[in-house]
Amino acid sequence: MRFNVTLFSLLIVFSLGASSGDTTILQLKWWHQFQFAGYYAAQQKGFYAQEGLQVVIIPGDPAHAPVKQVLADKADYGITGSDLVLDYAHDAPIVALGAIFQHSPYIILSDNNSNIHCPADLIGKRIMASDDQGWAQLKAMLLQEGIPYNSVTIIPHSWNLDDLSNGKADAQTAYVSVEPALLKQKGIQPAIINSINYGIDFYGDVLFTTKQRVDDRPGEVERFRKASFLGWQYAMQHPEEMADYIMTLPGVKERGMTKEILLIEYEEMDKLILPNVVEIGHMNPGRWQHILDVYKSLKLAPADASINAFIYDPEQAKQSRLSKLLISVCIIIALLLSLFIANIYTQRRKRIVTQLKLKKSEEHLELAVNSGGIGIWDWNIAEDVIFYNNTWKTMLGYEPAEIEDHSKTFFDLLHPVDKVFFKKKLDEHIAGKSDSLREAFRMKTKSGKWKWILSQGKAQSRNSEGIATHVAGIHLDLDELKKKEEELHRITDELMRMNTELQQFAFVTSHNLRAPAANMLSLLRIIDYDQLSEQNKNIHGKLKFSADVLLNTLKDLNDILTAKKETDKPKELIHIAERFESVTSMFSDKVSSLAAVIFMDLKVKTINFPVSIFDSIIINLFSNALKFRDIARVLKVEISTWEDDQYVFMKFTDNGMGIDLKLQGEKVFKLYQRFHERIEGKGMGLYIIKTQLENLGGKITVDSFPGEGAEFTVWFKKDVTQS
Repeated sequence: MRFNVTLFSLLIVFSLGASSGDTTILQLKWWHQFQFAGYYAAQQKGFYAQEGLQVVIIPGDPAHAPVKQVLADKADYGITGSDLVLDYAHDAPIVALGAIFQHSPYIILSDNNSNIHCPADLIGKRIMASDDQGWAQLKAMLLQEGIPYNSVTIIPHSWNLDDLSNGKADAQTAYVSVEPALLKQKGIQPAIINSINYGIDFYGDVLFTTKQRVDDRPGEVERFRKASFLGWQYAMQHPEEMADYIMTLPGVKERGMTKEILLIEYEEMDKLILPNVVEIGHMNPGRWQHILDVYKSLKLAPADASINAFIYDPEQAKQSRLSKLLISVCIIIALLLSLFIANIYTQRRKRIVTQLKLKKSEEHLELAVNSGGIGIWDWNIAEDVIFYNNTWKTMLGYEPAEIEDHSKTFFDLLHPVDKVFFKKKLDEHIAGKSDSLREAFRMKTKSGKWKWILSQGKAQSRNSEGIATHVAGIHLDLDELKKKEEELHRITDELMRMNTELQQFAFVTSHNLRAPAANMLSLLRIIDYDQLSEQNKNIHGKLKFSADVLLNTLKDLNDILTAKKETDKPKELIHIAERFESVTSMFSDKVSSLAAVIFMDLKVKTINFPVSIFDSIIINLFSNALKFRDIARVLKVEISTWEDDQYVFMKFTDNGMGIDLKLQGEKVFKLYQRFHERIEGKGMGLYIIKTQLENLGGKITVDSFPGEGAEFTVWFKKDVTQS
């Protein structure tokens, strides 16, 4: 049995890829302050030590950017802002492990007397900024507000607040949690421009490491994340204690920090971290994609950049780790077999020395197994002898001596519902019908509760008939993951229910209010306008205007709700060229009078799609091409189609007036947006197209320049299409 325990112990170390004695270096983003309290807590309260980690925390400064330090192998982990995705987009091999701030802490700070209170007030002003300290997202805010980048003067950041009052700068980039309080300490009332208020809300203080570290040391990465986030939970629950500790760190008092300022910083951070609302470290792939898209719109990231493999996936890392375990089995068995044969022929003295070394190694390896939280089981089926390591037992809440090493123990603790299914899978593997065994099931803990466990194993030997005589494997605790999965399903169901109720309410509201609004207009028409006094004529006009606006708004609401409901309609095979000709026939007189030219290049001829929505897309895009044509040249419209593995694409190009995307890019597909004031329209068509496509898994994008025309690309999800 010792041979089998040693086998799996060595296997675990092989998968960890690092000894527990290594020193781990964490590079902070800035000087010591409450901004990094969670990491201090993880170190001081022993959370890192409990995970077998020796962590050294290095404060940051303007000369030591965390990303450069980590990529240069001068630190193992780092803290930086959402700019991290820009480094990844430019091929830096990094992985985001978790975001501490759910809302961006970056602001533009100034003296209140400078009268800089909104982005427009920055025009012609001097701003101190640094590219690696959030300036990219603040620049996005300026462009979103239609403020040209060259309308402000950017000067190097001095990190000195006195420069706001001595005339060296009009404003500075800063952290909302720290610098405003320091400015007040100097007797200056701060003025703050927060990008969140202008639609730019990125993550802040992102924990990251290299892809190589995730691949080579998955166990260490997961343990470092776990301990760090535990530290943050502790720090946000004990601010007074952490503030006292931070005041003892080098350089804190020297920079004029006080405990009062640290606690003010904590209160501001609580609004950004939202520890009672969002799990610390949470990251949403959709939000990261939005951040990258903003950087793309600023031409800061390549157009083909993606977030694939950028976000750390603990389950994927865990599975990679398990795969390494199984792949390594044959290598380890061969190695141990060689050692075993060598031991037979060595002298007694050497055997004793080897045994002593093995014993010491087993102690070290057992520590590695325990710190990794991996339960080991080893079953000699032929003799019905089984071994469970201590972690296997303590995972279920038992003391090692409380569980008997017997196969019956395992099956007695299995959930009745899961027992039948798992027994079937185990029997199939023993009979040689599967290469490996991997199942999730529930097991009863000592407290009587059920805990989800992932079991993975493999037959170590089989008899001449192919029946397994020896099976061994590991157990991993999946309980927290399963709980989060169940909670996610519950929240999803609740959101779907609320969405349905909201739509129903909107339909009822639209229907019930239209009749009174129409009646109001009818009553106003009955009144003899010419017989009214001037004052009553004025009142009559205002009432009629209000009733018209109300009725039109209700009609728009009904159109939007109807468009959303149409996505439930069945899909039909559409011949694109024939349908385009049929739909646009209503514009034939207009096309003839303009001598407009229409080209088609259809590499994909047909799609399966709701006909009414396809018609809506063609009508809106074609009518826009006619409406916004350039009267100085002949209108040309080109329609082309092609496909890839996921989508069928339809590009609709015209040579009309175009749209200035630098100023209007974020508004193109929003409701009631118009870009050419002299041309009538409600600004609803593109919004409705976008809504319908997204409900069916697709999307629409635009590329346009003023005076050169517009190019709309419709993405039809492949599972609803065929070429």
